[in-house]
Amino acid sequence: MLPMRVAILGLGAAGRGLAHALTRPGIECVVAARDPARAEALARLTGATPARTDPEAAAGADVVLFAVHEEALVQRAEAFAAACAFHEITSGVALHLAGALAPDALQSIGDVGWSIGRMHPLVALRPTTDGSQLRGAPFALAGDERALEAAERLVAALDGTTLRIAPGAEAAYHASAALVAQGAVALVAGAAEALAPLLVDTPDATRVARRALASLLASVAANLEAVDATAALTGPVARGSAETVELHLAALTGDAAEYYRGVLPRLVRLAAPRLTPAARERLERLVEDHAADRARDRP
Repeated sequence: MLPMRVAILGLGAAGRGLAHALTRPGIECVVAARDPARAEALARLTGATPARTDPEAAAGADVVLFAVHEEALVQRAEAFAAACAFHEITSGVALHLAGALAPDALQSIGDVGWSIGRMHPLVALRPTTDGSQLRGAPFALAGDERALEAAERLVAALDGTTLRIAPGAEAAYHASAALVAQGAVALVAGAAEALAPLLVDTPDATRVARRALASLLASVAANLEAVDATAALTGPVARGSAETVELHLAALTGDAAEYYRGVLPRLVRLAAPRLTPAARERLERLVEDHAADRARDRP
């Protein structure tokens, strides 16, 4: 890879993770945050160069990454564009990391002559990430030709893969990602609350239950990487066991019961190609009966 200098503006989980991940393959990174002390601390950890301001970080950079929250992105970009106009910096590449927003969130920078784009990491980054989660990750790219070329170079340095999202579909793309990233956490948390009281002689039972279920979730993710959703499905619905599903519904309470009932119709549809007609009919009838019961229970 040709030498590359990257400025990272904003040091939340994504900014910190990219500083760690990009310096490992030898990319020169300059980092800037609203609090310069945070940039200096991250620089000591990663070997990046700290900068006190966004324009200082961007000086001489091949790419400027805006790693800030969606709510702050446009305002931060406008301030950066004003600085570029003042200093007559009329060429560069700026990318943002906000999955729900189009490249034109950086339009103020585009208006002063820069190429603009998006490079969203499709990863659930831990707040304390060391960037290892970004290696091999998918990134959703968009932008003009020069911006895409720069983004592809960065993704290649991370051994990542690229996704191209249809223009105008950014919010729907991000919602589908959030459904998994947030929904899986809520699902495991609810299931752990149901499981923890059932564990005997187990100190810190909620934590034990959460970690056990997280391990189960990792095995589900591995199955989904290998085969399609119908083939990856396991458990009583996949086996066509309506009797076991009824036992589950009777045993669960609270959030776990609501989650189970909520996903059951989708599970039955996914399992349908693998089921005998009789098993499918029993499960579909069970879904209909419970939907009717819930409708009657509503005020």
